[in-house]
Amino acid sequence: MLLGSDFGIQNELLISRIAFVDFDGENALKLMEKNNEIPNDFLQLACLKIIKCIKKLKNWIKKN
Repeated sequence: MLLGSDFGIQNELLISRIAFVDFDGENALKLMEKNNEIPNDFLQLACLKIIKCIKKLKNWIKKN
Protein backbone atom coordinates (compact mmCIF):
# COMPACT_ATOMS: atom_id res chain seq x y z
CA MET A 1 0.00 0.00 0.00
CA LEU A 2 1.43 3.36 -1.04
CA LEU A 3 0.37 6.93 -0.42
CA GLY A 4 -1.33 8.77 -3.26
CA SER A 5 1.42 11.40 -3.06
CA ASP A 6 3.82 8.76 -4.42
CA PHE A 7 1.80 8.99 -7.64
CA GLY A 8 1.56 12.78 -7.82
CA ILE A 9 -1.70 13.19 -5.87
CA GLN A 10 -1.91 16.16 -3.50
CA ASN A 11 -0.92 15.38 0.10
CA GLU A 12 -4.19 16.89 1.38
CA LEU A 13 -6.20 14.12 -0.31
CA LEU A 14 -6.43 10.92 1.71
CA ILE A 15 -5.78 8.48 -1.11
CA SER A 16 -3.72 5.31 -1.21
CA ARG A 17 -2.94 2.70 -3.81
CA ILE A 18 -3.06 -1.00 -3.08
CA ALA A 19 -1.36 -3.61 -5.25
CA PHE A 20 -2.15 -7.33 -5.08
CA VAL A 21 0.48 -9.76 -6.35
CA ASP A 22 -0.40 -13.38 -5.71
CA PHE A 23 -0.87 -15.68 -8.66
CA ASP A 24 0.32 -19.00 -10.03
CA GLY A 25 3.12 -17.81 -12.30
CA GLU A 26 3.87 -21.25 -13.72
CA ASN A 27 0.22 -21.74 -14.66
CA ALA A 28 0.06 -18.23 -16.13
CA LEU A 29 3.04 -18.92 -18.38
CA LYS A 30 1.55 -22.24 -19.52
CA LEU A 31 -1.72 -20.50 -20.40
CA MET A 32 0.17 -17.92 -22.43
CA GLU A 33 2.32 -20.52 -24.23
CA LYS A 34 -0.70 -22.60 -25.21
CA ASN A 35 -2.64 -19.76 -26.72
CA ASN A 36 0.10 -17.29 -27.70
CA GLU A 37 -2.29 -14.66 -26.37
CA ILE A 38 -4.18 -13.96 -23.17
CA PRO A 39 -7.28 -16.19 -22.94
CA ASN A 40 -10.57 -14.51 -21.97
CA ASP A 41 -10.73 -16.44 -18.70
CA PHE A 42 -7.07 -15.81 -17.81
CA LEU A 43 -7.82 -14.04 -14.52
CA GLN A 44 -10.12 -16.82 -13.32
CA LEU A 45 -7.55 -19.46 -14.27
CA ALA A 46 -4.34 -17.84 -13.03
CA CYS A 47 -5.33 -15.17 -10.49
CA LEU A 48 -8.23 -16.60 -8.52
CA LYS A 49 -6.82 -15.57 -5.12
CA ILE A 50 -6.58 -11.94 -6.28
CA ILE A 51 -10.16 -11.98 -7.56
CA LYS A 52 -11.41 -13.38 -4.24
CA CYS A 53 -9.44 -10.79 -2.29
CA ILE A 54 -10.75 -7.87 -4.37
CA LYS A 55 -14.33 -9.09 -3.89
CA LYS A 56 -13.81 -9.28 -0.11
CA LEU A 57 -12.26 -5.82 -0.05
CA LYS A 58 -15.12 -4.43 -2.15
CA ASN A 59 -17.71 -5.91 0.22
CA TRP A 60 -15.86 -4.55 3.26
CA ILE A 61 -15.73 -1.06 1.71
CA LYS A 62 -19.46 -1.18 0.96
CA LYS A 63 -20.27 -2.15 4.55
CA ASN A 64 -18.00 0.48 6.08
